[in-house]
Amino acid sequence: MKHCKLNTASAALLLMLSAPFASQAQTPVISNAQANVAKGYIAVAGANFSPTGAAPTVTVGGISSTVFSFTDTLVVVEVPLTLAAASYLVTLTNSASLSTEAYVTVGAVGPQGPIGATGPAGATGPAGPQGPQGTPGATGAAGAQGPQGAPGVGAGNQSAIATLRWYTGTITYPAGPAGSGPVGIAFDGANIWVVNQYNGSTPGTVTKLLASTGETVGTYDVGPSPWGIAFDGTNIWVVNNYGDSVTKLLASPGATLGTYPVGGLPGYIAFDGTNIWVTNGQSNNVTKLLASTGANMGTYPAGTAPWGIAFDGTNMWVTNSGGTVNKLLAATGAIIGTYTVGSNPYAIAFDGTNIWVANQLSNNVTKLLASTGDTVGTYPVGEKPQSIAFDGTNIWVGNFGSGNVTELLAATGATVGTYPVGKYPAGVAFDGANIWVSNGGDNTVTKISPAAQ
Repeated sequence: MKHCKLNTASAALLLMLSAPFASQAQTPVISNAQANVAKGYIAVAGANFSPTGAAPTVTVGGISSTVFSFTDTLVVVEVPLTLAAASYLVTLTNSASLSTEAYVTVGAVGPQGPIGATGPAGATGPAGPQGPQGTPGATGAAGAQGPQGAPGVGAGNQSAIATLRWYTGTITYPAGPAGSGPVGIAFDGANIWVVNQYNGSTPGTVTKLLASTGETVGTYDVGPSPWGIAFDGTNIWVVNNYGDSVTKLLASPGATLGTYPVGGLPGYIAFDGTNIWVTNGQSNNVTKLLASTGANMGTYPAGTAPWGIAFDGTNMWVTNSGGTVNKLLAATGAIIGTYTVGSNPYAIAFDGTNIWVANQLSNNVTKLLASTGDTVGTYPVGEKPQSIAFDGTNIWVGNFGSGNVTELLAATGATVGTYPVGKYPAGVAFDGANIWVSNGGDNTVTKISPAAQ
């Protein structure tokens, strides 16, 4: 995530998930544009805003607007002071000199108009996935014994037969309301929690699914434009990117226990056994909260636009959009190392020995030795990787741009397999047996299960 530092304090962004089709790899697409007049900016979400890494240009109502910050999927620009309350055409030209347009409303939104006439019924959709296998019938009577077969060619070396774990069985479940854009995902020991990121200016939500069946247990309100999520053993913590805060929910009933302020544009979150750590993308720092009370234990500097975060048992590791990761001593928050990785490092995970970083714009992952920060290797994955998880043996990477996940052997970095999931996979989590993927483009989660063990 490449950012230019904003001039306004505590700015709030609405991060919408989107990505281009393969045939339009460089063409920009605007999925949403919202104005925050009080804070002086317009947030434009979509895809392919910076395919070459350079800043796009934006006009609002034909007036050139200053770009505060940008990534390939999000641009924040200044609201021109001369604009009166009205709807204006936003024109964005990306770094490949291709343009797209959308309208944004500046000022108060008027009352809802009358409901229009019901449109004609749409075409019948495709058939759904095959249902589960029915209960087996009663065993039939044994048939007559057949003739003796031909002699075999040997019994084989039974000691050389290995049991393999194949992740090929997939099931998809609905995650949130239509258009909600599920992103962050976490496991609480029994349930999968999915963050529903887009709800405009209204509170966002999280959906709780029973991990054993995928059945929805409940949906609970959090803050505006939620993103990252973590479990502390008792509670669920959700980052409110648009609200510069985090919400704490009691995992068992989903009841809200509190909302606590953090820095500007918080993104991801991690638990160190005692404290909650939150990355603040605009403030260029991280916030440490006492998990038991939500009390602020300190704010510590990080790199430029910090985003992903992970705990290695002693240290916090933070990704920075400038192509580095910081290693912070969890006890004090002091930076004890900064290490170079790939382009726009996004998500990060720990495998017990090594740190793994998903590099969104270089389509690979970097493996660092946690004890020293030395680079062990860099391994190719799919397009725009932006989520990562460890299952005890393998590293799983969600490829936002190619609609699949890549499984790597953690010991060597070798690719074990690549598996299709939903549209725009944005989060990955492991429940002890299965991999769960949140699909931001079609409001679903995919459960990838071992077909044989």
